[in-house]
Amino acid sequence: MSTPIPSTPILSLSQARALEAQAFDGRPERVEAAVEAVGRGLARELLADFCEYRRDAAPLRLLLLVGPGHNGADALATALAMQERLASVLLWQAEAGQPRPLREQKLQELKGQLGPGRLSIQGISEATPVEALMAQLDTWAGNIMIDLCLDGLLGLSASGPLSPVFTKIINTVNAYKRIAVRATVDLPSGIGQRPCFRADFTYATGSVKEPLFAAEALPHVGRIRFVPIEGMAAPQAQPPYLLTPEALAPLQALRSAGTDKRSLGHLVIVAGCSRYAGAAFMTARAALHSGVGLVSACVPAHLVPSFAAALPEVLWTPMPITPEGYLASSGTSIIQSQLKRASALLIGPGMGSFPSVHALAAYCAQNAAVPCVFDADTLQAELFEALAQGPKARAVILTPHAGEYARLQASPWAQQAPCIWVKKGPHTEIYDKEQHFFNCLGGPVLSRGGSGDLLAGIIAGLLAQTPQDPLQAAALGTLWHGQAADRLAQAQGQRVVRIGKLLDYL
Repeated sequence: MSTPIPSTPILSLSQARALEAQAFDGRPERVEAAVEAVGRGLARELLADFCEYRRDAAPLRLLLLVGPGHNGADALATALAMQERLASVLLWQAEAGQPRPLREQKLQELKGQLGPGRLSIQGISEATPVEALMAQLDTWAGNIMIDLCLDGLLGLSASGPLSPVFTKIINTVNAYKRIAVRATVDLPSGIGQRPCFRADFTYATGSVKEPLFAAEALPHVGRIRFVPIEGMAAPQAQPPYLLTPEALAPLQALRSAGTDKRSLGHLVIVAGCSRYAGAAFMTARAALHSGVGLVSACVPAHLVPSFAAALPEVLWTPMPITPEGYLASSGTSIIQSQLKRASALLIGPGMGSFPSVHALAAYCAQNAAVPCVFDADTLQAELFEALAQGPKARAVILTPHAGEYARLQASPWAQQAPCIWVKKGPHTEIYDKEQHFFNCLGGPVLSRGGSGDLLAGIIAGLLAQTPQDPLQAAALGTLWHGQAADRLAQAQGQRVVRIGKLLDYL
């Protein structure tokens, strides 16, 4: 039985509305408290995420899009919470319907805090020309980028087609190129319609909504963050769930003073070829950072001297290779010998696609009695037939990217196999036949060679420590890897980084 993993359910819009109605109970003071909480939490998350673009403490210029409802109040509360970082705010106010009293209250508070010197307000109606809006942005921006745009036009209660006012604002902002970071409160305005606000980050407030995960929504949603609201805990629901950072708490706990390396698991890695030597090295290095007690790595023999000199903590085992530089299938006896002392096996990183590699993967699938992680080019449709011949009680984790996932799904065995899947992507999915989680931490900084090798090493290292709980190892490993990627990007930006530095932020 898997250990419960801290997460929050992904709700339909009707479920999310029911949750809000129950939490607020028609009491204005509860709504106001929730708006204040959203403002503080969203400001904190947004300023952290902005560091991926720029990491100095220079004052920011914010384009604030405000609708008449509570979503507009949330956006105003966010601006209030980050007022000390703001140089100036251009507020576009949609003149569409009667503003809610709380939204008006927050607007007056923002006026009082910023004053006319830092706050400019533009009411936008159906009659406002698009050319005038573009000209205003050009004048306000001058020769530099607008730092932030925060969308608070429409929220959970929005329904029906977009009005011309919202359509005009969304189209104008989407078309304007000189905005560095675009964010949205709860749901991108116009989601499921055209136009839809195009965000780099979406901050789901109080609950996480199902439409954010639709495949067609990705270009508009960007990266998803969850901003919880005290007193609005979603009840247990059917999967899927969004993993939350609280799930990583067990990794922060102190270990017993009597802990021995043999009690912390022994991971055996089979990885590498002449062409992709670095993948094996990075995988082993990531496994060491997971906290596992022992790591043994079976790699091409000619790589062992240099690897052992650079990473002496790993027990490097030389493997024979084919004339083409791939691990030879004659190495099965070496792997079997290593597995006698193992608590988990990882096979695949950097091995390449070659008949001998597929033979080694099939051998491990049929014979390894310990929990296994299969990665990279071992993920062939034929793997399922080999797994079906292996030990039935053994846990198996598969870590495909989108292309590998499509290849595996071509097998008729794919839906029947009792595996744990880690389907890598912008919103990585971790699931088995009973549970289904999403991880939304990480981002474009992971879009470089080697990130998958690090993930495989982290997951397998955790699996070796807790072989009785493979789903937790897969979920926590994915979340931990994503959180470290976020921290790396916030510290060094998305572009000029080496992916191996991610391990310094675990």
